[in-house]
Amino acid sequence: FPDELVTYTDVLTDHGYYVGLTGKGWGPGRLEHSSRTYNPAGKSYDSIRYREVQAGVSKINYAENFKWFLAGKPSDQPFCFWMGTHEPHRPYEEGSGLRSGKNADQIEVPGFLPDTPEMRSDLADYYLKIEWFDKQLGRALFILDSLELLDNTLIVVTSDDGMPFPRAKSNIYDFGSRMPLAIMWPGKIKPDRTVSDFISLINLAPTFLEAAGINIPEIMSGKSMMPLLVSEKSGMIDPARNFVFMGKERHAWCQPGGMIYPSRAIRSEDWLFIRNFRPDLWPAGHPDPRYNYNLEPFGDVDPAISKNVTMLLENTNEHNYFDLAYGKRPAYELYDVHTDPLQLNNIAGSNEYKSIVDSLNDVLTGYLHKTEDPRVTGRDSIFEKAPYYFSQGIETGGINWLIWKDKTPEEQKKILDEAYKTVRNSKYFGRK
Repeated sequence: FPDELVTYTDVLTDHGYYVGLTGKGWGPGRLEHSSRTYNPAGKSYDSIRYREVQAGVSKINYAENFKWFLAGKPSDQPFCFWMGTHEPHRPYEEGSGLRSGKNADQIEVPGFLPDTPEMRSDLADYYLKIEWFDKQLGRALFILDSLELLDNTLIVVTSDDGMPFPRAKSNIYDFGSRMPLAIMWPGKIKPDRTVSDFISLINLAPTFLEAAGINIPEIMSGKSMMPLLVSEKSGMIDPARNFVFMGKERHAWCQPGGMIYPSRAIRSEDWLFIRNFRPDLWPAGHPDPRYNYNLEPFGDVDPAISKNVTMLLENTNEHNYFDLAYGKRPAYELYDVHTDPLQLNNIAGSNEYKSIVDSLNDVLTGYLHKTEDPRVTGRDSIFEKAPYYFSQGIETGGINWLIWKDKTPEEQKKILDEAYKTVRNSKYFGRK
């Protein structure tokens, strides 16, 4: 984590705030070569744990750790706390959702996924873990209320990526990039409003600082949302917030030699326009398991029942589900988000929409040049050659590079031999 980067938690700490986190903070990443001694989100409070939980659920008792954090806070000191639950991340306990009483017939399967009993069960498991998060959040709010802190606490609830299903998480389509967002500050914000302005999560840091009455450092590129929060209006409040830019580089190691599938996009009220810089690559990871960190095909999609179901449809009449999740994509994608909310029908190649494509591409390209994006300034190597310390493909036998490099040549050979035995059993082994 570069020392020159200033986080909102740094600024709040410097201004006398009591700062902490429980669960998942900043990460994945490494602090060894920086001056930091703990997670940038704050000092961890993870010691209070459940004795037993269902499979796939963290034993961290998030709410009780929050209570412990508050118990150590001087009564007159303001605080900032990051409650980062690992739920609803995978893995899930297979069938747990239906066993909990959820009705499979009432589950709505998104149109980019096949509607099968296995898919409905996987979605039920997902919903069950969302409920676990909801319960932890409810307990945290109860703790604030019982300590008479609720009215003067700004609470933001959001997520870090889309649902962990094919064509959702790690994709720029709405199911991968559009996050839930609920904000409450009883003493300051008028409740029961829905605001439709476009915002990005980079807007949160300056919002927190403005709420605390602290000047926003120039290094922060986001813009505070406080004008939206203190407004009493609903709907679109600031006409200038009518689109957002998005981008993706690497989510996981899942291409030959660690290559990257880079994309940039602009999302407005009417359109989603995506530019894929490497349409020759597979967007969800290479089909050959050797090139994926987990030594299974299409490594950018989390291992799950839903992944297995969509992969099995490759050679059936329902192969479109396979193509939607794993198939190669053109350099340009355009979707009418009103008539095609799931972004299933790419109209970028239609002459009818050529002017829209040209216009949005001009806006996107202009922004990329303005912000000196390496993908348009000839500095791709910044991404391609950056050190990667997590698990790699067959190069390291699918294990963490830092662990791999400390192995003896004999140990490395043994790891590779076992890895090849694993990948050769895949029907995708050797696939181009």
